[in-house]
Amino acid sequence: MITQTQIPNLTQKELILTLIKADMRNVKLIQGLEHAGALVEHFYSDLSVVILKLIGFEDAERTDELYALYDTKMHALVDVSVEVFREKLPYLAVDFYNELLLLKISRQ
Repeated sequence: MITQTQIPNLTQKELILTLIKADMRNVKLIQGLEHAGALVEHFYSDLSVVILKLIGFEDAERTDELYALYDTKMHALVDVSVEVFREKLPYLAVDFYNELLLLKISRQ
């Protein structure tokens, strides 16, 4: 029998931060697999689309330039050691969230 798990009531910010952390973990894992020689091109999560929509970027605002900025920030995680990454993940996610919010506000 399959039971339904209770999904916690998250605020919009908590949901976005949860998704950012999940995307960061995914990117970090993929980078490690790629470093080990695995072919990883089909394993990216594409959570950026959902995250940017939830932050409030309209379709026309979600340009290739915006996705390139997002990807650059994510791929910078390669320079963060696994130990530091695990310890600082909540702070990295909040910093990135704030950066995206400021970018959204500056475009209004």
